[in-house]
Amino acid sequence: MIPPPIPDNEEERLSALYSYNIMDSLPEKDYDNLTKIASEICQTPVALITFMDRERQWFKSKVGVELTENARDYTFCAHGMIDSQEPLIVNNATEDPRFEKNPLVTGPYHVRFYAGVQLVDKDGFPLGSICVLDVVNKEISESQLNTLKILGEQVMRLLELRKNIVALENTQQNLLRINKHLKDYDYIISHDLKAPLRNMKHLAEAISEIYGEQIDTKGQKYLQLMNDTAEDAISYVNGILNYSQATHQIENPSETVDLHELVTQIIEQEKPPGQLSVSLPGQLPVLEGSRAAFRQIFSNLINNAIKYNDKEKGWIKVLYKEDEQHHNFQIVDNGKGIPEEKIGSIFALFFMVDKTEKTNSKSSGVGLSIVKNLITEMKGKIMAKSTLGEGTTFNFFIPK
Repeated sequence: MIPPPIPDNEEERLSALYSYNIMDSLPEKDYDNLTKIASEICQTPVALITFMDRERQWFKSKVGVELTENARDYTFCAHGMIDSQEPLIVNNATEDPRFEKNPLVTGPYHVRFYAGVQLVDKDGFPLGSICVLDVVNKEISESQLNTLKILGEQVMRLLELRKNIVALENTQQNLLRINKHLKDYDYIISHDLKAPLRNMKHLAEAISEIYGEQIDTKGQKYLQLMNDTAEDAISYVNGILNYSQATHQIENPSETVDLHELVTQIIEQEKPPGQLSVSLPGQLPVLEGSRAAFRQIFSNLINNAIKYNDKEKGWIKVLYKEDEQHHNFQIVDNGKGIPEEKIGSIFALFFMVDKTEKTNSKSSGVGLSIVKNLITEMKGKIMAKSTLGEGTTFNFFIPK
């Protein structure tokens, strides 16, 4: 018996094998079906799907044997790894010097015939084989061998699919851990950062109220600055919290959302001033998705249109049309408009067209960033066009 040689790149090969997390896994019907087909097509009592570990050959699937593994030195398949692109065929093991004294040949298993195809990954590493064995000398036809090769390709597809599923599951677990850390971070911000900021604001107000007459103009100015700074910081922290919480809303369970009912409710809650009219189309669609996410999108866009309308007779129009692939929405207004040089930046986090708006409207500059993020998560897209002094149009679509 001639022991099978060890490939020069054995450590790299083993690393490739272990990356599939296949060794010692439970039986799977998809693999078992392939070994049954191999056995039937090649008319052999034994068929195996095996993977070659450092010192053992492990059987992922088997027909006709009770063994679950074999010592590597005794395997036929390990010899096939030397030229992994070609099948290994042994018509009569008793006449082959590599196997004539092999215990599988001389012992109770009486192996005489072997035909195997190597399972080669995309980097060229042989991981194992799909093979058929018999206790009598025999030949394998070209069509049988071609079928065995096709079955080997199918095994590799199953392996790659398994690897991708494991990778996706790991990614999902990592995202869940990250989301948990973010929620913990939200809690820290909410309780450990906002509290001292509120205290600083209240302290400045209290000092001004109690000792106001004893503090000169310069001191009053500093107190007001302290109060404004604390208020700005609280607004900034609230913006971070709102953005973080909104990005989780797309993960909410999908539900049926009547957009006409939802947008009508949003308009009522926003309470637009008397000189401002808001119109809807005859009917908005009923969609499947996150109600919280849709609320964030329409609420932010409509709120902005109301907040930045400076006309004596202002108007806002919510428009909708559909095509074969998309639901298309528009929020159009005749408000202040946005300078052309700033239109490309309005979806950036904390961006404000007019820096004075933070003081006047308590804006944190996260609303449009939230809108874009949610629409992107829905596989959609949002765009804006505007003419300064005449109004702004937000167009967005989401796929059906």
